[in-house]
Amino acid sequence: METKDNKTKDNKFTATLKKMKPRDFIYPGIFLLFSLGVLVTFFLTTQFISKTINKVFYVENIQEPAGLNVQAYKLTAKKLHLKINEPGNTVVNTETVSSPAETTATSTATDKTVVR
Repeated sequence: METKDNKTKDNKFTATLKKMKPRDFIYPGIFLLFSLGVLVTFFLTTQFISKTINKVFYVENIQEPAGLNVQAYKLTAKKLHLKINEPGNTVVNTETVSSPAETTATSTATDKTVVR
């Protein structure tokens, strides 16, 4: 059972709709289409970001970390004149070699040569 207030509200609403002309629906229609476009764009963007984040953190096959490429290391060490300790060759050079710049320095205050 509808009350008298509900009937009058419905009658007022339908009377208002009947009074409106098609051009009165232009701005509400544009607003509705714009709102729908924003909502669709929001949902598509959220889905794209979610898939991208999942793709970044997904690991297909877990492999052991790659080891050292010994041949490339030896070649680089040879070019840089570095000593390479082979496995089993654990002889440690105990001599210290110092360059001339490290052993002598001049003092500007006393003009004396300082030897370290």
